[in-house]
Amino acid sequence: ADQPPDPDHVLPALHGAVCAAGRARALAANVYTLSFLCVMALFALGNMMLKYKRGRIRRPVRATWPTNFAALAAVLIALIGNVILAPGHLIYFIVYFGIVAGITILMFERIRLLKYFLFLVSQGPAHLQDRFAGVTQMAMDKIRSQKVVFFAKNDNLEVLNKAVSYVQSNELTKWLKVVYVYEDLNDPMIKAIAENLRVIDRCFPKVVIDLVLLNDPMIKAIAENLRVIDRCFPKVVIDLVLVQGTFSPEVVAQVSSRLGVPRNFMFIACPGDRFPHDIGDFGGIRMITH
Repeated sequence: ADQPPDPDHVLPALHGAVCAAGRARALAANVYTLSFLCVMALFALGNMMLKYKRGRIRRPVRATWPTNFAALAAVLIALIGNVILAPGHLIYFIVYFGIVAGITILMFERIRLLKYFLFLVSQGPAHLQDRFAGVTQMAMDKIRSQKVVFFAKNDNLEVLNKAVSYVQSNELTKWLKVVYVYEDLNDPMIKAIAENLRVIDRCFPKVVIDLVLLNDPMIKAIAENLRVIDRCFPKVVIDLVLVQGTFSPEVVAQVSSRLGVPRNFMFIACPGDRFPHDIGDFGGIRMITH
């Protein structure tokens, strides 16, 4: 018959397992504490950046500069104190941070990585090219086909140029839809925006500018002169979308549904303090210019 395990061996093993679990729990708690304090520090820094770059944003509560600096100082003191108390745990925090940061960078650079992989495949035997080249190209095309939307407030050429530049520099997609919400069909701003897009068209090479009409086909004449040429930002598609109505969270939701663009891929310029809506009401829309 099987003999029961010797308590002299079981108890030390259980004690070791409990101690190891306790150490792992303490390590995880300390790493979480460091992560939490870093996030709190980023909140303070982010609020400072918003006060400097987006001071016109309408909001119910405004933190003063001394309050921001005091909060940042308190968080940094707590962060330094935790590192001093358990300096050995800092290396684990750095490792975890490096893993997460690496995954994030890979996500942002996946087009470049796919290009490298496609090049390597093209240098290999024919059966590998047949198997992987088409799939890789389709994956790249799918990433690039994601549309982004910029809601133009007026015909400000500098703002329109910044919007195109931002998409070119920071987004993996190369398809930008410039949306102008108008109330009056005879609004002169429509023609002005179309003219400024034509000016931008001369600066961005190989940019395709089309007109997409959501409401009234009569507006088609406004963008007839928009041409399929650009010389600065290759392979960017820019659509001018005209929507009749008043700019509001409801209109943004309708445009998102109609164009199939998630609201976190939509941008606006920084609104003033008289803007009648709260930014949070728009469901994740982003700001990219002043």
